[in-house]
Amino acid sequence: MYKGEVQLLIGLDAQQVLTPLQVRAESSGGPFAIRTPLGWTVSGPVRPRAEVEDRPDEVGCVAVVDYNSQETQLEEQVRRFWELDASYLKKGDGLSIEDNRVMKLWSGTATKVMRHYQLPIPFRRNPPKLPDNNLIALRRLEGLKKRLLRDPPLCQHYAEEMQLLLDKG
Repeated sequence: MYKGEVQLLIGLDAQQVLTPLQVRAESSGGPFAIRTPLGWTVSGPVRPRAEVEDRPDEVGCVAVVDYNSQETQLEEQVRRFWELDASYLKKGDGLSIEDNRVMKLWSGTATKVMRHYQLPIPFRRNPPKLPDNNLIALRRLEGLKKRLLRDPPLCQHYAEEMQLLLDKG
């Protein structure tokens, strides 16, 4: 069985990129292929039906994208994914009221600091209603103190990292 690296996960919030354009199925319940805007995928049982019935607790399925043709190279697929996703967002389809509120907040407050962007946290209530967790914080601090006292090298490393943070402001 092939065990590859996951290169792209697609959630249901971008379901337009999973729209079947063409389907090829085997009549005996075997694997089937689906062509989507991102390329071909193959899905279905990994083992013959008899083996699966002997082990009902094991379920297998495989999904492979055909990268062999020029049309379905990974870079091209990602580019098309972003184009589809961007056009979907431009139309505003599928955005909730909260999504629109966050987009409005971020479009007016995004700032670039060095090479990174800083955006405010989109709390539902402003200011947010935060619980009083002082006791929990004190317990965690005591636990950290005990751990650092038991492990002097870790304590030294922790102190150095904290000093670096303080030096950076």
